[in-house]
Amino acid sequence: MMVLMSICGCLFLFENVTCRTIFTDGLHDDLGLELWIEIIVFGFLTAFSFFVWFRFEGTLDIHSIYTLRREGFYWLTILFTFALGTAVGDGISEGSGIAFGPILGLFAGWIALIAIVWIILRYTGHSPKGSSVEIFLFWFAYVMTRPFGASCGDLLSSSKAEGGVNLGTGVTSAIFSGIIVVSVIFLIVTGHDLEVLKADPLAETRGL
Repeated sequence: MMVLMSICGCLFLFENVTCRTIFTDGLHDDLGLELWIEIIVFGFLTAFSFFVWFRFEGTLDIHSIYTLRREGFYWLTILFTFALGTAVGDGISEGSGIAFGPILGLFAGWIALIAIVWIILRYTGHSPKGSSVEIFLFWFAYVMTRPFGASCGDLLSSSKAEGGVNLGTGVTSAIFSGIIVVSVIFLIVTGHDLEVLKADPLAETRGL
């Protein structure tokens, strides 16, 4: 059952990323919507999805996602966060004209900074496991993974004349797909991402 759920999750993630790309790029390239407007719109939709999710479930912790409704809130939020991350990444890269390498380093630095802040807060007792601070830092970093991944893909697939490595889209897609498949298989085999479910009074009071 866990294998089936993981495979379905991967397929849904690929579809989600594709829809997000068509949605975000379509608004900008086809309809001419400015990227800063997209950032505001998708920022609002992301915040609203978090608000509704928390209003109904009382938590935004991904480790509490073990009901169908929470799964729905999760994937809807993922759609908006991916769109927001894409708009932010495109806005910075197009607006600054910086090469792929420095852009990749910028987003990697942001994610690393968030990780460092989390480690410091965790070991000083200010961000215990499952706390609102930890959850906020997780989602903040998650939004940054989208432009980080896109910048990495652009760097690998673009020609050397454009400042890339010139691997092409096919090889780059194969590399990313391989990493995802290996990661999923690793988690299925080891179960490192699983936690023992505890009684959830919030779920019980909401009839879940």
